[in-house]
Amino acid sequence: MEGKTRLRKASIFAAVLLGVPLLLELVLRVPFATTFTLLAFVCVMWLLLGAWPRNPHTGQRRFRWLIPFPRLYGVILFIGVWATQPHFGASVCPIKGFMWTADFVEEIRPTIHKKISVHVAHNGGKLPDGVTLAQFLAVADQAVDLLKQCVVERGVDYCRYAGPDPNGVMMDARTIDGPNAIEPEDEYRYRYIKPGVDYDISVVHSTAGEIWLTLRVWRFGKPFVTGGKICYPGCWCNPRYGT
Repeated sequence: MEGKTRLRKASIFAAVLLGVPLLLELVLRVPFATTFTLLAFVCVMWLLLGAWPRNPHTGQRRFRWLIPFPRLYGVILFIGVWATQPHFGASVCPIKGFMWTADFVEEIRPTIHKKISVHVAHNGGKLPDGVTLAQFLAVADQAVDLLKQCVVERGVDYCRYAGPDPNGVMMDARTIDGPNAIEPEDEYRYRYIKPGVDYDISVVHSTAGEIWLTLRVWRFGKPFVTGGKICYPGCWCNPRYGT
């Protein structure tokens, strides 16, 4: 009888751990891993509390047995806070130290400058008459500043396009396929529209797990488009990635 009871409890735990996260993902689109981890933690705590030993003489719980709990909660809290960075617009990076989200965008500015220089060099240095490379780089700086404004207001993940065109190209962001895609009806959440400018910048999470940059400039009487792979703006960004 005791064996059947244990089997029944194990079945209930398994059904809760698998069924609830699956149901929430299908109905509310809550990530399965998030709900599963939370429920697993709750179940483990429940089992530990059920195994909390008592003093055989007084019947009271042995408080010394509680000592590992604050440590366990502390470790879990630390991992949770670390993994969900940034908080309040800032992150603590192991190598780079304390960084604001705007600092992450600033890191990719030299990469964009280099891509423009390489693009011009591959085209034989052809620029509109009277226009210098420094002028194009100045426009690129304006685009990066616009992206930085968006990141400060919305965070890195919600700034895949910044510019004047409400229908500006967002590449793979338009599909609902892949781990980094978005629903078509949510595109506006990823666009930072600023009417009147004659440049735009797109930093897109591709379905292959890479980050792609597109910079377009409508100035000096000649369209200019460049782009390529860049690092994901964050603690592990390598500014030389894709160059």
